[in-house]
Formats: sequence, structure tokens, C-alpha cells
Amino acid sequence: MVKDVLSSVMDLDIVNDVIIFKHRNDEYNFSFIDTKTGKLLTRWARVGNGPNEFVQLGAGFTVVDSTLVFLDIAKKKINIVAINDILRKDVEQIKQISYPYTREFR
Repeated sequence: MVKDVLSSVMDLDIVNDVIIFKHRNDEYNFSFIDTKTGKLLTRWARVGNGPNEFVQLGAGFTVVDSTLVFLDIAKKKINIVAINDILRKDVEQIKQISYPYTREFR
């Protein structure tokens, strides 16, 4: 059972017996919880400007083929990362795709 204090949940999804929570106003943007045991597996995507840190995530996220896809709207990047890498705490590479933030794009 999760005993850690988690901040407000903005979005969630369940993938392979893992609940993914996206938080607001927290040190980490995501929490991963095992649905069978209720244990917190990991927290990931620290707020900040360093490696594997993110400034301002969009409101939601998407899961596609066991990958987590989300926006960092402050950096104008789409981020794609394997969920298994996050759960193994072995995220070496995050695929990032820049997008234009122009009137035509919006």
C-alpha cells in the first residue's frame, strides 16, 4: 500500500499492472505504483533543468507501445521514454522532438 505522500494527480493510466500517476506541484512529475501490491515502484521526471529533469509538463500524457509520451511545454519538446527503463531506473536516453510554437502550429 502506498504510504508516501503524493501530490495532486492530474492524469493516470494503467499499463501492465502498473498505475502511472502524473502529478502537479510535486518534486517529481510521475509516480509508478504496482496494482497488485500497492507499492510505489518509483518516482520519475524531477522538476528542473538538469538531465532527465523537466521544467513544465503539459496537462496529460500518453502511453504508446509501453512508452511514455509527454510534452515539456516550457522547452517545447515531445519526450518519449520506455516505461521499462523508468521502472528499472535505467533511463539513459530520452527521445526528444522539438516542436514549433507558432500561430500556424497552434
